[in-house]
Amino acid sequence: MEGRPSIKWLQEYPDTVYVKKYNIIFFIFWFLAVSIPISYLTGYHTFAMEKEPLSDLKKIEILKSKEGRWKVAHLMSGQCGCSKRVMKYLASRKAISDRNEVVVLIDGTDELKEKMKVTGFDVVSLNGEEAFDKYHITSVPQMVVFDEKGEIKYSGGYSSSRTSPYEDQQIYENLKAGKTVEELPLFGCMNGQKITKKIDPLGLKYGGLYE
Repeated sequence: MEGRPSIKWLQEYPDTVYVKKYNIIFFIFWFLAVSIPISYLTGYHTFAMEKEPLSDLKKIEILKSKEGRWKVAHLMSGQCGCSKRVMKYLASRKAISDRNEVVVLIDGTDELKEKMKVTGFDVVSLNGEEAFDKYHITSVPQMVVFDEKGEIKYSGGYSSSRTSPYEDQQIYENLKAGKTVEELPLFGCMNGQKITKKIDPLGLKYGGLYE
């Protein structure tokens, strides 16, 4: 049959056949070796995450102050790429003066803290375990909106998908107008050793954070 090697050709060049077989086997193992770790490391960013109730955030001093004003807490981690992208966006739009905007930064660098401060945000620095144990922060990035009475009116993500535009401004305006707002899913990273050990038992993503 045209296009297929003849029996005579296979008999004369057996090594060529073996080389092709080995190349195919090598490719399969290479593909698995590369794709499995990539899926493992990026999976936490791809799917929406569950979150814990965040009423204890009101214990943070700066979120207790300025009663009568609406407050927006941006929960971020300096170790999370998704958080860094949201912080880049927040820094570009700058803090808005009609509300008290606070970045709760977990395991953040001095550079990140300063970047958010110079763009008008108050910054509260926490380590990962403190954020988990005291305030039950398990997922970042996340936005929490408090009304003038200090009640949580919104706790959720910034967009409906990883590639959608950020909707924080529209969410805030709708809440202020008394409209019902559906909480958006969270896309990003988990926080807290107890949780990260369950979802990352091999320590490929979160292994170095709590050593």
